[in-house]
Amino acid sequence: DAVKEMDAFLSLILSSGIPVHILPGDTDPTSLHWPQRPLHSSLFRTSASFPALLNRTPNPYASSMQINDDGAVVTMCGTDGRNVSDLKSTQGLVSNSGEPMTECQILQQLMEWRHMCPTGPESVPTVPHAQLDPMVMKQNAAPHVWFAGNASEFGTDMVGDNKTRLLAIPKFSETGQACLLNLATLDVELLRFVDQP
Repeated sequence: DAVKEMDAFLSLILSSGIPVHILPGDTDPTSLHWPQRPLHSSLFRTSASFPALLNRTPNPYASSMQINDDGAVVTMCGTDGRNVSDLKSTQGLVSNSGEPMTECQILQQLMEWRHMCPTGPESVPTVPHAQLDPMVMKQNAAPHVWFAGNASEFGTDMVGDNKTRLLAIPKFSETGQACLLNLATLDVELLRFVDQP
């Protein structure tokens, strides 16, 4: 069963002391409406024995991480990519060259609009909030990293005065690709995994 395999894989990673942040997606067993709740702890029977290292997050996700002993902090904000793919398919956004926007360009557009999911609740179900829209990004607080998963292809760029790293993370099941992000430098390395016969 896929859940048991995922749990076993996560346990291997966690047992070597590497922290894991796991973000739900639109096909995962959690709430449908954004912000999605974290995946339930019962899905992680073995890996739950590493509570300090396994961080079940909501979608969208925001976090601050201390990266060295000097107290330097990196802020991250990201989603499973549903907001980006929905905007791409429903709005037909085009770049200055007249070509359809890439997922990375859409991430930049979302940063400029300061809204994580402008197509909600029309085509991405979002929970209505009377006082404060949790999808609005603070005007003067751009994250150091703004990412979206399940992209059709890898994309990255550095934008803005705060030097925000945009990261369109490819869908692993289709591309066999993953990304490594150096939190100290915000440099990104694309990894490719190939099945050997």
